[in-house]
Parts: sequence; C-alpha cells; structure tokens
Amino acid sequence: MKEVGIQPNVYTYSIVIDALCRCGQISRAHDVFAEITHVGCSPNSITFNNLMKVHVKAGRTEKVLQEMDENEVEPNVNTYRVLISLFCRIGHWVQAHKFLIEMLEEKCLRPTLPMYESVLLHLRKAKQIKKHEELVEKMVDRGFVTRPL
Repeated sequence: MKEVGIQPNVYTYSIVIDALCRCGQISRAHDVFAEITHVGCSPNSITFNNLMKVHVKAGRTEKVLQEMDENEVEPNVNTYRVLISLFCRIGHWVQAHKFLIEMLEEKCLRPTLPMYESVLLHLRKAKQIKKHEELVEKMVDRGFVTRPL
C-alpha cells in the first residue's frame, strides 16, 4: 500500500493485527500495533479487541486494558464480548463472570444474550448456583431479560 502512495489507516492496521494474531505471529502483531502511533493514527476499540483475543489465552488481559486506558479508548460491548467468550471457552468462569458484572455495573453496558447465557452455563457447570441466581436477578432488574419460569 505504502509503495503505491496509499497511507493505511487504523482500520487497515486493525485488520492486519487480527490476521497476524490468527496466524500466531503475536510479536509481529505488536510491531504493527506500535507502528500505528508512529504514522499518526490512534488505535481504537477494534484494534484492542483484536489484540485482546491472544492476550486472554496468555492471561495478560490487564495489559491490554491498561493500554486501552492509556490511549483513552473505552472498552465497549465488543471488548467485553471478546473477553467473556474467550474466558468461557477456556473454562475460566470466575473471569467471565467478573467481566460481565463489570460490564453491567461499572460500564452500564447491555450484554448480548449469548454472552449472558454463556456465563450462566459456566456458573451452573461450576455449581455456582448463588452467583447464577444473583446474575439472573441483575439482568431482570435491568430489564435485559424476563424472569425464567
């Protein structure tokens, strides 16, 4: 792109970062991430969400969340979707539950139904019935779901 005079933007970089992460080239993805600011772009939530996918598996979500904060990028519903779905996928219900509660209480964001159902499923599997009931109540109180029969 650059060779023909086209300057990539943050969306172009985000796509490249996602592709590199999917191919397991994490170090290269970080190099591309660092290049974003050097060319005058600012990373956005899409950029960070793509990086988050590999950092969840490595247990380094706090690093990405800190970088988001430093770049003044607010986590959005998709950020939480990435976190919750990946933590559920690797069986870490404590982290998935923590992020769903943070999303609801601190960020006042509305989770998608699959996010909610996934966390509930993992709470049941872990025999965390009290947390399951509390989460159902929170969702009902906020009008996100109706009370199950």
